[in-house]
Amino acid sequence: NKSPNANGLKEIKSSVIDPLNLNGFKENVLLILNQRDLTMTKKLKDSLQGKFVIVFSFFENELTKLADIAFPIPSIAEKFGTYTNFQGKKQAFKKAINPDKNIKELTEIFQLLKT
Repeated sequence: NKSPNANGLKEIKSSVIDPLNLNGFKENVLLILNQRDLTMTKKLKDSLQGKFVIVFSFFENELTKLADIAFPIPSIAEKFGTYTNFQGKKQAFKKAINPDKNIKELTEIFQLLKT
């Protein structure tokens, strides 16, 4: 179970890009895993212009409203998994509550999109 945090993404050789600093980022499609409330500054709005923005988030905010597609995902309290802490150690967490029946895990969403 790979964690979606920055340390876990680096571990599996995935790119970690700060959405607040997209200067020079040339890709036309952005997949954003939104786990914090981003303040929608003019700079951030401008940097998203002309890009197809897909957001995965467990809460609605300005970024999900601005996105071309927004997928709801479970919060950390609504799933099992692991994360890599700041010391590089993997830590497990357990589901505390059940998510709404319409909310899918990130891996489930990708499987559904693949078919």
